[in-house]
Amino acid sequence: MVGESDVERANRIVQRLHRMLQGIERAQRNPNRREAYHLGMAIEHAYAGEFAESEQAIRSAERVDPIPPEIAIQPGLNQPPTVAQLRAALDQVARDKAL
Repeated sequence: MVGESDVERANRIVQRLHRMLQGIERAQRNPNRREAYHLGMAIEHAYAGEFAESEQAIRSAERVDPIPPEIAIQPGLNQPPTVAQLRAALDQVARDKAL
């Protein structure tokens, strides 16, 4: 968007992530591995102020794109985070960035 400040862009990203998490909750499920990975990356990028990367990660979560092979083989991804855990991380980003 033309003339959009970083705060506005960050706020829009956080709102978009909240809506995605609400949709998963409405379906009464937790995110699958792919969704969880990409949503987690979007949250991390938003926290770091990397908004273009965050938006790309959101698009990847929406499309349920594959996880990069070097990441997919890591055993920690076999237990993806719950919606509550992702929401807590997102809320922390919003508090830290004062959105």
